[in-house]
Amino acid sequence: MTIAITTFENDTLEPGIELMLGSALISEFARPGRVRGVENSSSPDYTLKGSVKAVNTASRTLTTNIRAIEFTISVRIDPVLVRNSDGRTLKLDRLSRSANEVYLASFNLEISRKNREEALRRITAVLADRIYDDVEVLTDGADS
Repeated sequence: MTIAITTFENDTLEPGIELMLGSALISEFARPGRVRGVENSSSPDYTLKGSVKAVNTASRTLTTNIRAIEFTISVRIDPVLVRNSDGRTLKLDRLSRSANEVYLASFNLEISRKNREEALRRITAVLADRIYDDVEVLTDGADS
């Protein structure tokens, strides 16, 4: 079974988050398994599309001087799986729609930025894994 993965829309102010998520999805669907991601197929069985709805950052742990030393970053997406044979939209599980991660702050802004970016990469990898698992369940037996 094949699935076309389109770039999600970015409804946030986070530049490039849709590309980071797209890269994680392509990597996840490239792994060996029943579902195979395709880039250049004229007739994939399914199409995965959607949008990144929110990226939120909040301080988690504060020092006595009211300085954040840890932040929580969360990403919320709205993935949609479409069966191309009839155009039916399949609903993905709630777990496939959001994830969060904690990262450390630093007085060095570059280190804080890199920590935040790495947290975003971990989040997109988790979301991609959850979506893959969800797609496997939703399509189980559909094209066997």
